[in-house]
Formats: sequence, C-alpha cells, structure tokens
Amino acid sequence: MKPLSFCLIMLLFSIGNALWAQPKEMDYHEVLNVGRVSVAPDGTVWHLPDRGTTFHKMSSSDSLWRAFTPMVRTDNGLVEISQFGMARPEILFYDDTTVLLINGFIFKDTLSYYRSTDNGHTWTRFQLPVAHEIIGSIWSCDGRIWIFLTFGHLYYSEDGGITFSYLSDALSKYRRSNIAEELFMADAKYGMLSSGYGDIFITDDGWKSARRIDDPVKQGLIPDGNIFWLTCRVQSWNRYLFASARGRVCYAEMADSIQWQLFPARSFLVDKARNELVFIMNNGSILRTSDMAHYDTVGHLPEAYDFDIISVVQDKIYCKDSHRIMVVSDTGIREFGYYTDEPIKINKDDRIRVAGQLFSFDWNILYCFDKTRKQWYRTYPPLGQITNITTYGTETDTILLSDGNLYYRYAIRDGSILPFRYEHPLEVFLQSPVETVRITASQSGCGGGRKQEVEYCREGGLFTTLKMTQSATGLYFSEEERQKANADVSFHHSFPASKLDSLLRDLDEHYDLQISWRQFVVTTADLDSMQTVLSDESEHGYYRKDSASMRWVRDTLSLISDSLLTSIVMSPFNGYCTTQSTLKIQFTNSDGKTLLLECHDPTCSTGTVPYMLPLKLNVKGNIVYSSHIPFMQFASSLMPDGMVTKEKFTIHELLCKVGRVLSEER
Repeated sequence: MKPLSFCLIMLLFSIGNALWAQPKEMDYHEVLNVGRVSVAPDGTVWHLPDRGTTFHKMSSSDSLWRAFTPMVRTDNGLVEISQFGMARPEILFYDDTTVLLINGFIFKDTLSYYRSTDNGHTWTRFQLPVAHEIIGSIWSCDGRIWIFLTFGHLYYSEDGGITFSYLSDALSKYRRSNIAEELFMADAKYGMLSSGYGDIFITDDGWKSARRIDDPVKQGLIPDGNIFWLTCRVQSWNRYLFASARGRVCYAEMADSIQWQLFPARSFLVDKARNELVFIMNNGSILRTSDMAHYDTVGHLPEAYDFDIISVVQDKIYCKDSHRIMVVSDTGIREFGYYTDEPIKINKDDRIRVAGQLFSFDWNILYCFDKTRKQWYRTYPPLGQITNITTYGTETDTILLSDGNLYYRYAIRDGSILPFRYEHPLEVFLQSPVETVRITASQSGCGGGRKQEVEYCREGGLFTTLKMTQSATGLYFSEEERQKANADVSFHHSFPASKLDSLLRDLDEHYDLQISWRQFVVTTADLDSMQTVLSDESEHGYYRKDSASMRWVRDTLSLISDSLLTSIVMSPFNGYCTTQSTLKIQFTNSDGKTLLLECHDPTCSTGTVPYMLPLKLNVKGNIVYSSHIPFMQFASSLMPDGMVTKEKFTIHELLCKVGRVLSEER
C-alpha cells in the first residue's frame, strides 16, 4: 500500500504543480499608470510593468483589469517569466495571435526575447546576438519585424520573429550618438527614424541608405527633447513629413531643404488599415484625413487633459493620458475602467446616496462604493468636471452625471457614457399662465454686500413693474451712503406677456441648445471694444495684450465651432476676486407653482456677469442647466442699469470672455 500511496501523492503533486504553472488571472482593482500600454489587434489593452512580472489586460467590454503572469515554455515545463529578469519590456503585436515581448534593457551578451502564438498565454524564449545596448524601437510592417537598438544596430525578421538577421545599415557613421528613439515604417522600404536629440533620418530602400534632414527642434516648433511620433508616405500625399513632441505637431513637404510648419494638433497616428492620419487637435476634437484637405470629425476629448493617440484598431481610436484610456468610435466615446486598492476615505458630508448606492465626486473624479469589497474605488468619466449625480429611473447600475452643461447617462458596469436630456422640463409648470416675475441680483464679499430686486405683475396682455427695492451693507459706508444704498429706486418698465410665454416654451423645448454665433451680430465696433478691454485689463495676467495676439483673437473668433463656444460660455473664467454674485429669476403661475432659474458665480469671474453662466432650473428634484442665450438676453432687458456686475448680457461681454479664454490657451 505504501508504494501505491506514494505514487498517488506524487501524481497529485505533479498535477498541482501543473495547475499552479498555468497563467494566473484574476480581477485586479489597482491604480495603474497607463503610460505603458499597448493595444492588441482584437482591441485588448495590455499594461506592461517597468519591472516585475505582473501584466494586466482589459478588453473593451471589461470593467476590471485582468492580472496575469507570462509563463515561458522550458525543458522543465512552464515557468514564470520572472526567472529571466525582465526589465521595462517592449511588446509588439505581429498578427492576431503572434506577440513578441522584448526586454528593453540589455545587461548580457545575448538579448532574450519571447514569442507567443496564443495571444500571450504561453511564451517561447529566443536569443538575439547583440552588444550591450538598449532597445530603441520595434516595428512591424508588410510581414517584416524591425528592431532598432539605441546605437543604430538594426535587426529584422521575415518569419514572424522566429529568427532575426543583422542589417549592416547606413546609420553606422552616426552610432556615436543615440539615434534610435522612435521608428516608423510605411512599408518595407520607406521609413523615418528620430534620435534622442532631435535628428531625423529617412530612407527609401529599407535602411541600406539613409538621409539626415533638418529637425523642427532647431526651428523652435517643437520643444527640445525626443520626437515621439513620425510618419511619411500615406496614400497620395507621401511628400509630407510629420513630427510630434510634447503636445505639438508640425509637418513639412519633402524637398532638398526641409521647412517645418506648425500644425494645430497635439498628437497624431497613422491608421494603416484605412491609409489615413488621425489627429487630436488642440481643442480636443479628433479628426481623420486622407489628403490633408478634407477632414472628418470622429469625436471630442476633454480639453483640459493632454491625451495622446496610442493606436487605431478596428475603426476604434485609443487615446490615453497618465491615468485613463479613452476609446473613440462612430458610436461615441467610452473610458476604460480605473480602480484602486489603496484605501480611500470619503467624509460623510461628501457622500451621495443614489439608487441605494453611495457616490462622491471631486472635479472630474467619480467615487463609487463597492459593497462586496467594502471599499471606495474611483473612476474617471470623460467629463471636464462633475457637478451633480442623480438617478436614472429605477436602474441601479446606471446614473446621471452632469458637467454643469449637459447630463450624461453613465453605466457603472462598463463605463459607457451617453448624452441625456429631459423632455419638456417645464411642461407641468407651463400648464397655467405666469402671473408674477421676480428678479433678484446680489453680490457679497469681504467689503460688504448688495441686493436689488425688481418685481413684475401681469395686467392683461402686459407685464409691468410692481416695485423695485435695494439694500446694501458695508464696512466703509457713511450714514448718508447707507441710507442712499437702501432707498427704493424708481423704475418703470413693461413687456408683452406673449414674449415671455414664447420664450418659456422655447426654453422648455431647447434648454440645452448649443450657443451659436448666428445668434449674434458682431460688428467692427464690438471687436474694437473687445480689443480695448482686453488690452486695458492686462494687470490680471490672464492674456497678452500685444497687437499680434489681439489680431489672432479677432481672426479666430469667427472660426470657433458652436460646441467650443458653448463650452466657453458654460465654463466661467476663474478670477482672483472673492466676491460672489447670484442672479435669481422666479416665475409664479396662476396655480401658485413657482419656477426658479438661478445663476451663481462663486469667484466673481473678471468681466463675466452672472447670467452669462448656465441658468439652473429644478426638474423632478434634479438640477438642469440651460444655455438658452435668447432667454438670458431677454432677462437682462428686464433689469435696470447697475443691477448686475458690469454690463448686461451683450455681444461685447461675450466677446471679452471668449477672447480671454483664447488668449490664455494660445
């Protein structure tokens, strides 16, 4: 019995070892810096560690990273890749199933690299003879794999990475400097290579010969440092060169003398499947083009963050900043999940209960409480800011998020996000006619406060003023000034009731309508006045008052898209003043129901009257934001001069606000 028992134990032990040696996968809630990610042909994102052996994957349908350890086939069976000392690995997806994993730092006389034919489940180890160098760049194109080492040594494979051959290339005379920072191959012959010092090399014969060309760093178009992306030869316009570094893109026409020109984009990549270029423009929009003359807009990323394009796979554009991955396609924009195992503490006062779940938010971060794990985790919906969280019907895995402009339906499970609007938010209130209108404007700060109120009442087909009152407090008022500041003001005004009824109905149907330049008549006098105001207010330090900047603002105004104009108006410019301004417009109908529209400016943005900010109204207990310019302009006509900070809602004030934003972004 003993031999049988011993054999059984050994058999179980062997089975256990075999099972233990299989690739380990688990749900992984961890903070992952997405600086080192790659996208596989099936759209799966891989996260690679600088050191260590824990890799992560996430498909477009996942909400969690999957942690796994690569297992290498050896004579002794499957062993963890940690035994081979991987440091800053580079990865190359050759085809749908073949993957190459290359050690970025070389400390021995042989370079070990790993090849997988089952999409990364198991790997086979190979060796490439090489001197003491570091991997500069790897590339795959037209069935050939290229490996450039930092001092110009070049290897290529034509069998999918099973064997590599050394190419005595034309870069040997440059090997005293680091020359292999980024590589782009358009096909087996045409390619570009950048050095770590800004030098650019091009070839048209597969690196049997090469030509060094002027770089955009020397012309001051791109900051000193590495050029991160280069490309040439795309469809019919292969005479152009493109380069990008640190959020700037420039291009040049290939000629004997290269003259680079700045292009208003911050990142780009070639979509090899469609022979197109894809750009992230400075305003966050993503454009496609095949001829640099006609562009298609694919989507729009949050403008406040520096995204780079990392891949274009299956008509999906993958972009990243330091902590999240955005996937842009014709169906919309979604973000890959981002979770953390680090302890997060949310004060009770900051917790929001929605549909039986706990949430919190801080600017653009959404915090969710995981009941199973008893922990908070955070995610980053693709919004510039989060201003409100509310329920979406009876669903528990979907919530509504607001960015202070629109609401978005956010699915917690998969991270998908879609715009949402309420249908006819004023429908119930408008069933009875409005009888009274009360407008209250107030400002408060360290020096005191001021409040003014005007009230209108319906009389037949007209609304006429009922009364106007004002009050003020201040530390530095004399008694005479105090009495004057608190005295009632004589103000008489009337307007047709049909005008108000029409605007309220329009507000009910188009409360989230985008702001358009077509709503304004911009005159030369308006532009001249804007230029004067911006030049006179340079002490605030927000913009440059030189004539070139002012001309640029004037020339750019007419080119601003409706969506960007809406974004500018809906986002107040941050000032340093401590004064707070509030504008309230309250309507009461014949049934005694009230509708309150409110604008609040917590920082007294320089040159921005409160009602240039979004109007807020309450719908079913939720705050809705309106960007209805005609209604704002109408409300300004109901107030006497001096009732609000600076001027009323005019094209002049709008131009000044937009001009400040443009000058600062330039």
